[in-house]
Amino acid sequence: MNKDLSNSLYHLGVAIQGTLQILLVIFLFILLISPFWIKEDDEPYYYKYDESKSSYKVDHTPLGYPFPDSKDTIVAYDEYMRLQMDMSEEQVWNIIGGQCTNLNQSETVILYGCNADGREGSLIYLGFKNGKLFDMSRHP
Repeated sequence: MNKDLSNSLYHLGVAIQGTLQILLVIFLFILLISPFWIKEDDEPYYYKYDESKSSYKVDHTPLGYPFPDSKDTIVAYDEYMRLQMDMSEEQVWNIIGGQCTNLNQSETVILYGCNADGREGSLIYLGFKNGKLFDMSRHP
């Protein structure tokens, strides 16, 4: 019985060693070719709503502004950092110097998209519930 167990463990070790060698070769191959497909300066892309299909599609056209209809309102990082939960819409618009694009609205909730300073395509989402800021996020 000990000989069978020893033999099984030996074959298991050989199989594991072979698998690890194959994984190492695959890893090294990926590491070797990755500079050819990973680019730092890829053009930004955006998701646009396609009314005819009721779905979003990727648009690779560089827009410059994620929200062109409110391109005169660019939210600086320090302005974003001054925003606080439960501020009124008027307080927020006064801080950032203008109003952003209304993306979605229900009876109690409004979602706005704002252009942000930084690299092309930087944006900010602001969510208001009953007229008060309750959610915000900045991308990149």
